[in-house]
Amino acid sequence: MSASAAPSQGDHVFNAIEGALMAPFETIRSFRSTVLDVQHFLSDALLQTFSFARRMADQPELRSARSLVAGPNSGPDAVRIWARLQAGATSPAINAGQLRIVHDRNSVEFGAAARRFEIEMLTAIRQALETALDANVRAGGRQASPGIACQQMLNAAYDPAAALVLLLCSMDRETRPMEFCNTVLGVARTLDRPGMWRDPYVGFRENRPTDTGRQIVLIRDVLTRIDLLKAQSMTFAGLIRNDISHNMRLPGVRPTIEPMLHLIHARLQLLGG
Repeated sequence: MSASAAPSQGDHVFNAIEGALMAPFETIRSFRSTVLDVQHFLSDALLQTFSFARRMADQPELRSARSLVAGPNSGPDAVRIWARLQAGATSPAINAGQLRIVHDRNSVEFGAAARRFEIEMLTAIRQALETALDANVRAGGRQASPGIACQQMLNAAYDPAAALVLLLCSMDRETRPMEFCNTVLGVARTLDRPGMWRDPYVGFRENRPTDTGRQIVLIRDVLTRIDLLKAQSMTFAGLIRNDISHNMRLPGVRPTIEPMLHLIHARLQLLGG
């Protein structure tokens, strides 16, 4: 969920990656100008970059992941289920306050990271347009890093608190809930350890299909896909530069540089970039 949304314990296990990936292009699409057709700008000047981002956003796993939702009032139920299952000193104590802290922190971090990604993408587009206008403009100044910003956004896309609530409530409805204990215990142990968020899901196997098993496998698949997307995102800066440097030579495209620069600059001021 975005940082601006009212946080509730539970909610989506994965934040809206598709929306965050496409936000810079939707921002450009929303521009209004009497001297510039912004839709043509996207299709002419940024075609490869836009298409690449669209392919990233259209991953089937990402779309399926949005179905993984823990009800906003299921946190207390999850805590009660955990208390019944908890055994031994190695099981971490889980309470509603802790889950809310993790969930709210994730909400804020994803919202901030999505905002940074939009800023870095628009800044990279602005810098490429400035270079197309004047080849000497690149001397000095910080170069935008949309790939790193995208990685940071993807790092914050998974909400482990929501995952724990969802899986606890789901396994409690299964006829053999103990089959999922190792995975759920692993999720609980890694709530505050982002580098290990995928580990609890890796070794999961089940002999017969269950709702909880399908959820675990989908979470594992999405976390794996996110790792692949992080690697792919490092091409954003090069794609933007190549798109604009190549397409600005096309008839009718070069006159769009100055009006688009004005619109992007105004948007970056609003975003604080």
